[in-house]
Amino acid sequence: MTMTFAEFQQTRTLVHISEETDFEELYGNDGIISGFKYADSSYIACLDDGSFELTIENWSESDRDLTKMEKILWGMWYLSEQDNVTLSVNDTTLDDFIVAWCAYRGIECDGDLYGVLFSRQDDYTLSEAENILNRQRKSAFGHSAVFGEKLGTD
Repeated sequence: MTMTFAEFQQTRTLVHISEETDFEELYGNDGIISGFKYADSSYIACLDDGSFELTIENWSESDRDLTKMEKILWGMWYLSEQDNVTLSVNDTTLDDFIVAWCAYRGIECDGDLYGVLFSRQDDYTLSEAENILNRQRKSAFGHSAVFGEKLGTD
């Protein structure tokens, strides 16, 4: 069964780079010596300046907000690795995913908008939720008033 964000957070374990081969492969060349391990297979590095670094494939970001980094890790990596993910308006899974999706893209969340976008049904698959958000992001006239960003051609 897929973990909620709160359950995912509870798997956090402090690790040292010398104890974790996967962690060393991901961050070893950056001089990082410790971090947090989640769900037995994903990591957020602890930096010397008190911030945290998260790398997902070709995307990387540092931030002092560990919860933000955890939410991105849960929403953009952990969920994508699971089978048959259901996000629901009746618990926090859909809301947490939307926050993760927006943070990953550097977009400010608008709760009222998302209430409208996801008002047709109670449950969404991960791909349905991503499609709704991506369609809205690339909406009318090449500019998204919803997300307040000028969109390129992607």
